[in-house]
Amino acid sequence: MRYRNSDYTKPDYADELELARNLLDNGVASDQVRKIFKNRIDTVDLDELLGERRGHHEQARGVQVQPDIKRLVDEMRAPDDFIDPLYQHLMEDPVVLSTGLVLDRSSIIGANGQIRFTRCPFSGEEVRDDIYPVNSKRDAIANFKARRDRNVNEIARKLISSGEYKSFVDIL
Repeated sequence: MRYRNSDYTKPDYADELELARNLLDNGVASDQVRKIFKNRIDTVDLDELLGERRGHHEQARGVQVQPDIKRLVDEMRAPDDFIDPLYQHLMEDPVVLSTGLVLDRSSIIGANGQIRFTRCPFSGEEVRDDIYPVNSKRDAIANFKARRDRNVNEIARKLISSGEYKSFVDIL
């Protein structure tokens, strides 16, 4: 069914748009903002806000990799729950918000030492000032990072010993 312009009223989600702008201003990646608001803001308005250009895709490259190196690389991928859901980086100091969401402390606390958001970027709930560290997750992330560093060294050693590279600097 087609509507005349006079019959159509644009949905009111000014608060959602403001929150999306706030996230973008604080450095949250456009694709993450899109995921958060895909069912909360009309696609056309979200595209306009993000200023996205369509049709740009990276082409995957086919690379032959030794199975043992592939295994080491696979082990280097951080588990999803170690990744900050807002800024998509490996968390250093995970904390839990009053809403129950776990984020990295750097994602929550601004340069002024205050919480950056008054509302949860995912649920829209009001965020109280109290945040709590998640020590078990912080320790698990530290263990993962140590294992990842060992894997990087092992991959470099294997590539150098295979004769493909002469030194670690050549690999970089």
